[in-house]
Amino acid sequence: MKKSLILSLFLMFGALLQAQVKAELNAVLQNDAKTYALSDLGFNAKLLHLDKDVSKPVVTEEVVKKSPRTLEEVLASSKRSSLKYHLIAGCFSTIDNANRLVSDLSRKGYPSEIVAKNEKGLFMVSYLTFTSEDAALESLQDLKEQGKSTWISIR
Repeated sequence: MKKSLILSLFLMFGALLQAQVKAELNAVLQNDAKTYALSDLGFNAKLLHLDKDVSKPVVTEEVVKKSPRTLEEVLASSKRSSLKYHLIAGCFSTIDNANRLVSDLSRKGYPSEIVAKNEKGLFMVSYLTFTSEDAALESLQDLKEQGKSTWISIR
C-alpha cells in the first residue's frame, strides 16, 4: 500500500515536472523564433535600403487648401454650433429641490434636466434644450403663452 502510494506520488510529480519543462522549452523556442524573425527583417530592411539613392532626399510637396472664409467666420460658426439654448424652469440652491422639479416636469412630458450651476451657485432646471436659437425662441414664446415663467440660458 505504501509502495503504491509513493509510486503514484512519484509519477504525479514526474508528470508535473515534465509539463513545466515542456512549457519552458516552448517559451524558449518561441523567443528564439522571434529573434530569428527580427534579425531576418533587419537584414532585408538593410538590403531594401541599399536600392535607394540616399544622396537625394525625397521631399513631397503638401498642397494646402485655403478656405474662402476668414478665421473669425470659422470660429464664430463653430461656437454657434456647439451652443445649447436651455429654457429654464427654475433655479434652486439644493439639488433635492432641483431633482423634484425635474421629476414633476418629466411627468408632464417635458424632457427636463438639471443644466448646470449658475454664477450664484444655483442649480438650473430646464424645460427644454435646443441647438437652434430660432427653435428656442419659438418654444419660449409658446411657454409664455401658456403662462409659464421661463427664460433662455445659453451654454
